[in-house]
Amino acid sequence: MALDPVIAHGLLTLLAQTSVDVLAWVPMDQAQLDPVPEDTEVKAGWTALLLWIGMAVAVVALAFSLVHRLRNARDHYGDVDADKVAEEPDPRFPDRRSEGDSGS
Repeated sequence: MALDPVIAHGLLTLLAQTSVDVLAWVPMDQAQLDPVPEDTEVKAGWTALLLWIGMAVAVVALAFSLVHRLRNARDHYGDVDADKVAEEPDPRFPDRRSEGDSGS
């Protein structure tokens, strides 16, 4: 059951207008509940530094893993042309045929 685009547009318009009306009821002349901190009071801290370093270590570990797997694949398959690989079936699986074979 699909929602009619005209009805969806009407519902979204109603929701947008209602949210504006609700926000108009909120008094904005009250004092702020949380004062704005000074520039000297705001800092990232040690936790953010440790998270940043941890993410950098994870990226390096993933890069090393990728290089290792690519080298293993190159050593296993050698430097072969992609067209050659597509034309020749894998000798390890003689029962599998390439997509171009008719099966006869």
